[in-house]
Amino acid sequence: MRATLLLIFLTCVALSGPLPLDSADNIGRFELTQNQRDLLSRNGFVVVPDIHEQLFQMYVGNWWDSTPSFVTTDLMLQLFHLSVNSTLRRIEEDQLYFRLVEFSVKMSDKFGEQNNIPALGAYFGVACHVLGVNFPHSAVVESLCHREIALIDGHAGRHQSAIFPFELDYSQFVPRGHYTRSDRLRRYFKAMEWYGEVPFPLDDSAMSFMIMRLTHHA
Repeated sequence: MRATLLLIFLTCVALSGPLPLDSADNIGRFELTQNQRDLLSRNGFVVVPDIHEQLFQMYVGNWWDSTPSFVTTDLMLQLFHLSVNSTLRRIEEDQLYFRLVEFSVKMSDKFGEQNNIPALGAYFGVACHVLGVNFPHSAVVESLCHREIALIDGHAGRHQSAIFPFELDYSQFVPRGHYTRSDRLRRYFKAMEWYGEVPFPLDDSAMSFMIMRLTHHA
C-alpha cells in the first residue's frame, strides 16, 4: 500500500486553530477515521494508505470523480524524471550498447598479449565477456578474464582484483534501476561499471606505463 496525500479544499478561510471540516463540500466522499479527521482538521492535510502505484493515477481518478486536486511539484518532477529516464534507456539500449561493444572489441584487439601487457588485454577482454562478445584472446588473457568475471558475478564486496594490484568493490556490479529491464541493459551496466570502477593511479609505475600505452594507442 502506498501513502498518498489526501488534500481537501476547505471552503472557509483558514484562521488560527482547527479547521472546520464540515465546511468542506466533499468531505463526505472520503472514509476517514476519527484520528484522520483530527489530523486533517489540525494540519490541513492527512496521509492515508492507498492502492495507486503512480502519482498520476490519483489525479486521473479525481478528474473522473470531479474531485478537486492540488497539483504538487513532485508530480511534475516525477514526470520529468520518467521522460529523461525513458530517453536515456532507449539511447543506451539501442545505440550506446553497440558503441561500447565496438570500442571494447577494437581496444581488446590492440592490447593483446603481443603487446606484452596481458593486464590491458584482460581489461578490455572482461568488458567483451560482460557484453556477451565472443572475442578470441590468448590463454593468459582468457584466464585473467575468467577469474575477474567470477568476482564480478559474485558481488562479494571489496576484494583483490584478479588483474590489477588493488581491491575493487564488486558489490557495485549489481544492475539496478532501469538497467534491470533487459539482458542488454544489464550487460551495458556491468561493462560501464567495470570501466568506471577500475582506477589507473599515477603513483604506480606499472599502472603509469599502462596509461601511456593506452593514450598512445587510443
